[in-house]
Amino acid sequence: MKYYQPYGGGVNSLALKLLLIEQGRDCQSVFCNHGGDLPETQNHVLMMIKEDFNMIELKPMVEGYNDIYDFYYDKKFVPLVFKGRSCTDKWKTRPQRKYYKSKGEPYKLLIGFDLEEKGRANIETKLKKVSFEYPLIDAGLARRDCIKLIKEKGFEVPVKSDCFFCPFHSKERWWALARDHPDLFWKAVRLEENSEGPRLVRKGWLKDLYPPPKTFEMVDMGCNKCLFGIGE
Repeated sequence: MKYYQPYGGGVNSLALKLLLIEQGRDCQSVFCNHGGDLPETQNHVLMMIKEDFNMIELKPMVEGYNDIYDFYYDKKFVPLVFKGRSCTDKWKTRPQRKYYKSKGEPYKLLIGFDLEEKGRANIETKLKKVSFEYPLIDAGLARRDCIKLIKEKGFEVPVKSDCFFCPFHSKERWWALARDHPDLFWKAVRLEENSEGPRLVRKGWLKDLYPPPKTFEMVDMGCNKCLFGIGE
């Protein structure tokens, strides 16, 4: 049996990786670099690869594109909220599964859901040779415990992992992006204005959220929309 961790580059992903190392479990972590992650996430994954944490980076190819932003820009639309996470499926889940299958079946995926996400640990699959395990839940670790584990192991707590133009962003997330990465914020604005369909924000336009308030509460919540916790 082969074991893999779909790695998103956020808090739960790192906490799970460190837990598995602590438990002495051999598991390869697989990160899909589609070009849409924040620089902090990309740098974190690069560090993990260089430090030999048994992690690899895949470069997905979707309809001739290897960059998710270019794909949506040229198609003149944005990721759609009402279609769930089709972007996650195309740009992360499918490339990862293709890789796992190429290495041989059966295999097991170790998913980074924490104790507060126990209700999500019911993934159904038609793939007979694929099974799932939730080590963070089994260890009784909630998100705060994951953060504690990361700090105790001497690692910096990662930023939330998601695309910089994710339509599931809260207002606070957009403000944080405008504050910390104004170049990416305006790149997201260009994507929205180029879209011939829905917008990135449900009411109004993204550009109307600029400038961000001088003070606002940055809500750090794990993504509850991504499949398999790969956006964690």
